[in-house]
Amino acid sequence: MSPIPVSSSTTPFWRTELHEFDSHRITPDLPSNCDIVIFGAGFVGAALVYYLYDENPSPPAVIILEAREACSGATGRNGQFAVHGHMKPDVYYQDLVEKEKVDCDFVLTRDRDATLDPKLARDTHYAFIELQKSGIADLKDVFYAHGKEADQLTKSSGVKGALPCFTFTAGHVWPYKMVMHLLQTAVTGANLQTHTPVTRISDTPLPDGRWLAHTERGTIKAKKILIATNGYTAYLGPQFQDKIVAVRGICSRNSPPDFMPYVGEVPGKPNPMILAGFSGYGMAMILLSAKVMGQMIRHGLKF
Repeated sequence: MSPIPVSSSTTPFWRTELHEFDSHRITPDLPSNCDIVIFGAGFVGAALVYYLYDENPSPPAVIILEAREACSGATGRNGQFAVHGHMKPDVYYQDLVEKEKVDCDFVLTRDRDATLDPKLARDTHYAFIELQKSGIADLKDVFYAHGKEADQLTKSSGVKGALPCFTFTAGHVWPYKMVMHLLQTAVTGANLQTHTPVTRISDTPLPDGRWLAHTERGTIKAKKILIATNGYTAYLGPQFQDKIVAVRGICSRNSPPDFMPYVGEVPGKPNPMILAGFSGYGMAMILLSAKVMGQMIRHGLKF
């Protein structure tokens, strides 16, 4: 069984300047009812509640439950958010930081990605062409090269034999400050409850369609449950045992058969939804994934 976050975790660099909402509870008692309950107050949870509230004339009643302090998990210690809080691609982050005027030490830079594996190169090329055709993503800042052009583009950095290569704007950011800004913006309507780990969710809904989220501080009845616990997902969703796993590693190399996050309903359950499995450069997928999930919930659409 996947463990819940331990209370005696190490202190990462990003959490050396704590926000006033770090160990905050909007209400002293845990509410018993809400429209949506979100498990996890890291980047995923903050992004979800942001998009549920952003320009929403009829925002839902949201409770955010966090096992420890806000932004105390992978977001505040993740490898991609390591040296200078490196984020890529930057397209969505830059727009968000500028729109919300987030004070998070944001600095623009430029980055490049090169692929050496032939199969991955073909898959990447196909995916990029399809993304261009769809018009979903803003690619005006992305330069794509393949073949000899890609090889020439990457030689200066010491990479030889590159097949496709992308260059794009990236950013340096203080991840804790960014997430806490989003949470502070959200809690004008949402209810943040830190140090409240979820111990269990009901297997079936109540007669009125609501689901139960159990904690040591009480039980919450919610119309919709959103699980944003990433590495700890299997504790509440055993279907993800050995599929989404919390790993503490430094400079590790993983070769999973499927490198995409899981976005959608829990298998076998029509209500609880999961946004998790962000590994490697998966952090770059959080904002757009959260935006899509938020819009689908707001408009009653199915995945």
